[in-house]
Amino acid sequence: MIPSAESILGAHAFLARRFGLTSAPSEAGVRNALAMARALATQDTDEPAALFFALAMFPRALGDAWRVLPAVVAINHAVSLGLRLRMTRDELLPFYGAIVTRTATFEEVRAWFGKHMDPL
Repeated sequence: MIPSAESILGAHAFLARRFGLTSAPSEAGVRNALAMARALATQDTDEPAALFFALAMFPRALGDAWRVLPAVVAINHAVSLGLRLRMTRDELLPFYGAIVTRTATFEEVRAWFGKHMDPL
């Protein structure tokens, strides 16, 4: 189940405190991203990729956390599903620009995530 906007906003607040981020997220933008993630995920195992893709698609909604929040949410959501994502931040970085510029599709991101997920 895709997390609530309140959960994502809470994660943003945590990251803001931890990393000294100053810009606030857009609740409306986060809600739009989550609606997109719900539409993209056809099964539970799609959800981490859908969350990453949708949150990365709305970087302005995430304020200063745009580079870290999509990955943190995807990784934590995978764990909540009993999955582990085998990836580093550096491996995910190229996806941010590709998603925003629409040169990466959700299908490509989902396939990549699928190759990097294992049961816990």
